[in-house]
Formats: sequence, structure tokens, C-alpha cells
Amino acid sequence: MITMTRTFRLSTLIVALGVLSIGVLALGQGKKNPPASRNWTLEILAPEEGAPTLVPATFAMPSTLYEVKDLDTSFWFNAYAGSDVRFQNVVYPEQFGLKQGAKVCGFPGSTCQTVGDSTPIYFPECMINFLNDFPHPTTGYNRILFRFNYPSGRTTQDQAVGEKLPVQQWRLYIEGQNLLGSCSQCSDCDRHTITGDAHGYTPEGGELPDMYIERTGPDTWEINVNTWFDNPDYSTGYPDNPDPYDTDMLRADYCVCEQVPGSNPKRPTYIKTSHTSAWTRTQMNFRMRFSRN
Repeated sequence: MITMTRTFRLSTLIVALGVLSIGVLALGQGKKNPPASRNWTLEILAPEEGAPTLVPATFAMPSTLYEVKDLDTSFWFNAYAGSDVRFQNVVYPEQFGLKQGAKVCGFPGSTCQTVGDSTPIYFPECMINFLNDFPHPTTGYNRILFRFNYPSGRTTQDQAVGEKLPVQQWRLYIEGQNLLGSCSQCSDCDRHTITGDAHGYTPEGGELPDMYIERTGPDTWEINVNTWFDNPDYSTGYPDNPDPYDTDMLRADYCVCEQVPGSNPKRPTYIKTSHTSAWTRTQMNFRMRFSRN
């Protein structure tokens, strides 16, 4: 495992960013969009302070391109193939981690590499450029997901108007198509999936959490995000973390088909697994408004 520290410039290009790890997936090739999501409007808004990292946009329902879910203890926004979610101003991070021998930079517009002592690694530039340069989900990707979990014991309905609650966990997920289908569809150098996890907390000297949900009316909720994926309670050894799923960060994953140990060598059984190859942190700063019509 390699860790590196570098300094980069800000990107001014335009962008966008779950599943934890994958064991056996017996899913058919491709994925149909869900039935139309009704009675919601999702707005991406500029943050109250600082440069926005999501381009403001409005997604009105019903639509088969977008899906909004109020699951009582969380809000979900899925955008599927044919939609257009874009990021901008995403910062090139100074630190990142890599796993020796793993494949990195398997994103559109990038050159896939194998991590090695002499390999000229340019991660996380390739991840940030992928986010900034493409609408999401772009060709070869199924969806982009934003999921916001409420604190334990609280729900969307018992929250009072004007009350601000910390986001327990935000999941950002850009799903590569090779996570679905048969093992033959796996490609370790193509359509790497991006998964981001951030847990809300109040930084030292701050008045509000870096991510919080405010109920602004009987049928409207605003989620404010201004995070660096740096909650100190979820920072075990970053960037030298052998198990990044325990840490707030952005991760790059790809699928691999591996023979099941002990299976018949003449008729081997394979399983599809997900490998994390690289991870980093950067700032995300935006607001989302969920309005029930």
C-alpha cells in the first residue's frame, strides 16, 4: 500500500459523484430505471457560503430519469442514465492512498495504471477530472446516488419546522455498469465506481455541523453539505488505512472475478468481488431541497 502527499491547483472545470463491497451478484445484464418518482421536486442549490461543487439544477417529478425517496429516516436522490448531474470547482486533494498492485484511474478520459514503485501515479487528478469533466451518470455508468441518513431515533416527520439536525451519514455513489451482469463483464481498467462516505460533525469553533438537515416548511427539507470527509471519529489512520470502508473518504473501486477456493478445478465457480484501489478526500459544498408537492 502506498500513500502520497501532493499539492495541486483548484479545478474550474464542470462535473459530478452505494454499495459497500460486492460479493456474489446474480443480476441480469443492464438495469432498467425505476417507475416514475411522483410528488417530489429536487433542487440543487448554491451553498450559503463558498464555491458550489454541484451545478444548481431542478429535477421535477414524475420522471423515469430521477428518483426521490423519503424513507422516514433518510432522503435519497438517484439520477439514472440519460440524466445530467454536474459537479464543479472540486479541489485537487493533497493526500491520497493507493494499494500496491491495484488498478487505478479506470475512468473515462484517463489512462488505467497498475500501482507499483515505479509507476507514475497521477491519482487523484484522474478521479477529480472525471468528476469535473463529465455529466453524471455518463456512458458506462448506471446511476449517481445521494443518500442522507438522519441521526438515530429521528425521522423526517418528527422534525419540527426550523429544526436543524446533523446528517448522520452521507453516501455519494457513482455506479459503474460492470458491477452488474456476469463475470465476463468485469473490467479492472474500465468504469471504476466512486463511493464517498461522510459523517456529519461540528468542527471545533463551529456553530453548526458540516452537514445538516433543516425542515424549512411542512413539506420542504433542505440539506446543507460543506464537508471534507474528515470527521475525526471516522479517520482511522487516513491515508494509511488498510480498510477504507471504516473511514470518511472518496474511494475508487473496480470489480474482479475470482475463483471460489476449493471449487472443482475442472468446473470452477467464480464470484464477483469489489476491490478498492485508491482513496482520497476533497471538499463538497452544496445544498439540496426536497419538496413534496
